[in-house]
Amino acid sequence: MAPTRQEAINDAYERLKDVWFTMEPIFAEHGPMAAEAMSTLGRNESVAGWVEAYKANHRHLPPPSAQARIEPADEGQWRAALGVAQRASDWLELFRRELAERAWQETIRTWVPRLIDGCAGGLTHGLIRTAHALRALPEQGAPTEREREELARGLAYWAAVYQPPPGAAPSTAGVLDEPGDAGASISRHTARFAHILLAQEAAQPVPLIQLVHTITSATATRNFLPLLPPEFGAHACRRLRQVATAIAARVTRVPVPDAAPTATIGEPLFGVDELIDRAVAHGDEHVIKLTEACLREDRIAPDPVYRAVAEMLQRRVPPGA
Repeated sequence: MAPTRQEAINDAYERLKDVWFTMEPIFAEHGPMAAEAMSTLGRNESVAGWVEAYKANHRHLPPPSAQARIEPADEGQWRAALGVAQRASDWLELFRRELAERAWQETIRTWVPRLIDGCAGGLTHGLIRTAHALRALPEQGAPTEREREELARGLAYWAAVYQPPPGAAPSTAGVLDEPGDAGASISRHTARFAHILLAQEAAQPVPLIQLVHTITSATATRNFLPLLPPEFGAHACRRLRQVATAIAARVTRVPVPDAAPTATIGEPLFGVDELIDRAVAHGDEHVIKLTEACLREDRIAPDPVYRAVAEMLQRRVPPGA
């Protein structure tokens, strides 16, 4: 019998309990995120095997030594620790305490608005890992110890790599139709950057993977919206656009268009189930995560670019775990 979603996720977290924040050379750990995405794609039975392959195929770095306790009530103290990678273990202890003493919803409502301005850090992986951990929580009942721990690790990594968007803030004109329209803004954002990514098919895998995060960070932000007020969504969309525009400009070395291109896209090569099966068989964590993100966006606001870009990444990125 195939495991349930919560069984598959908790088993993955248990297998990954000694895998912390980064792997060589200085890349963010992707195991928990990809495991959750694979479960969301309905492939719970494949999660454990993928996790074991992922663990074996990467050299995982230990967490930094703890330095000093961070007090959440002391704003000057915790702000001074933002963006200090060597404080990741101190941040982890803070969020472990927060999640033990408060409802997880309260922790999200307090800290995600504090961290959103630093979502550029770690190529947006702090935001993305936190969002995957949030979506992994059960719809009914209290989170398990492992689920709370992964949420704490996501928040801790986000705080430790906190970094505002680089350079001058690009224009955000037209990002939102109205202050509460964050969901529609994310749809426009992901379609726009999916077209940009698709147009870079001839690029090498590393630049392609960098561009992937312009989409997955925006899709991940949807997970926070039900817990936070509309003004958070408006602000988050502006920050995401700044970060994604900076990534795309760096990778493509050409001006980033203000709207999605109008390229003609043909019919998808594969049905949804086959696309998912191919992503899981491919094994690369970015392929798995982008496939899940694109299928989610396509359900919300259908656009052929989503399936096309997921298919392209499967062709262009070498197989992974």
